[in-house]
Amino acid sequence: MPSEKLLSQVLKEFAQTLLTDVPSQAILDGLVERIVEVLPITSAGVTLIVPGGDPEYIAASDPAALRYERLQTLLREGPCLTAYESGDAVAVPDLRLETRFPTFCARALAAGLRAVFTFPLHNGNERFGALDLYRETPGALSDDAVDAAKTLADVTSVYLVNARTRHEMQELASAQSDFVSKISHELRSPLTGVLGYAELLIDGAPGMQNKEQLRMLGVVERNSRQLLALIEDLLTMSRIDADEDDLKIGTVDLRDVIAHVQDTTAPAIAKAELDLIIDLGPDVRLEGDQEQLERAVLNLVSNAVKFTLPGGQIEVRTRTTGDDIAISVRDTGSGIPIAEQNKLFTRFFRGRQAKQRQVQGTGLGLYIVNHIVQSHRGVMQVTSSPKGSTFTMVLPIHGPSAGIPDARDIREPVPAGSPSR
Repeated sequence: MPSEKLLSQVLKEFAQTLLTDVPSQAILDGLVERIVEVLPITSAGVTLIVPGGDPEYIAASDPAALRYERLQTLLREGPCLTAYESGDAVAVPDLRLETRFPTFCARALAAGLRAVFTFPLHNGNERFGALDLYRETPGALSDDAVDAAKTLADVTSVYLVNARTRHEMQELASAQSDFVSKISHELRSPLTGVLGYAELLIDGAPGMQNKEQLRMLGVVERNSRQLLALIEDLLTMSRIDADEDDLKIGTVDLRDVIAHVQDTTAPAIAKAELDLIIDLGPDVRLEGDQEQLERAVLNLVSNAVKFTLPGGQIEVRTRTTGDDIAISVRDTGSGIPIAEQNKLFTRFFRGRQAKQRQVQGTGLGLYIVNHIVQSHRGVMQVTSSPKGSTFTMVLPIHGPSAGIPDARDIREPVPAGSPSR
C-alpha cells in the first residue's frame, strides 16, 4: 500500500511543474524516479507515442526500465502499446502466464522481469502514450496501488496537455511578434519619408500664400508623428515579447537624453501651450542604454503633455542619492485615482480620463517605460494629487549589474477622492 503522505508530496511536486517551462523529458524523468519511491514496484517508465507507434519521448527510472520501454516500441508489442492503442489499463501480474505478448514476455523474462502494469496517458479520446510499472517478482498490485498509479497517470496527462498548450501559445506569440515586427519595419520607412517631406514643406512655407494648404501640411506632420510613435511602440512590444530587447550598455549623459526629448516634444508642448522646465542635478551620468532611456523619458513627457491642460507646467528633474539617480517627470494635471494606480504599468491600460478626453494612444507607453526601468534593475515610483502627478525612474548609476536584484513597482498612495485622470 503506497504511503499517502509520500503520494501527496509527489503529486504536489508534480503539480508545481504545470506552471514551469522545464522540458517534458526532465519532468518525466523525475516523475518515474519518484513513482518507484511511492509504489511497490522495481522500476517505472513512460513512453510518449506519436501516431504509428513511434516513441516521441522515453523516460525511465533506471537502465532496466529504459530497456523494457525500448523493447516494446522496437518489437511493436507489449503492454505499453496495447494500453496506448486501447485507452485501457493493462495488467500482467505474471509474465510467465501471459500469452498476448509472446516475444516481449520471452525477452523480458530473460532479463529478470516478472510483472508489468500499464496505464494509458490520454485526454479524452486523444492518447499520448503510457505509464509502465515493472516488478521483478510476480503478483498483482493492491487496489490502493492501482488507484495511486491511475492518479499519477492522470496528473501526467494533465501536465502533457498543459506543456503542449504552453508550447503552442509560445509559438503563436513568436509568430505574432515576428509579423508585427516585419509590418512595423515596412511601415516605418515610407512614413519617415512622408514626415520628412511634410517638415521640409512646412519649413519652406513662410512665404506660402495658401493658408489652407499650410494647415493641411500641419495635419499631415502631426498625424505622421503619431503613427510613427505607434509603430515604435509596436516594435518595442515585439522585441519584448520575443525576448530580444537586449541592452546596449554605455555611459549615458542625461543632458543629451533630455535635450533629445526636449527637441522631440517641442511641437506638442508649444501646441498645448505648456511650459517645460528642466532642472538637472550636478551628477547626470550613469551606465545604461541611451536609446532606451531616451525612449522612457520621452514616453513620460509625452504622457504628461496629454494630461496637462493649456497653461500648465511640466518639469523634468534629476537628483542623485547614494548609488542611484532619479529622473522624474512632474505634470500639473488633475491626478490619478487610487483605483487606477495598480493598473498604470499594464499593457493597453487607458485610464478613465484618457477615454473621456479621447486622448490618443495605445496604452503601451507606461508599460514600456516600466519594462525599460526594470531591465536596468531600477524601480518606478508614482505620486499623485489633485494638483498633478510625478513619475520617477530610480536607476543604479553603475548600471544594471549593480542595481536592485528584483525590480519592483513602488507606487505611493494617492489621497482619497483624487479626481480621475
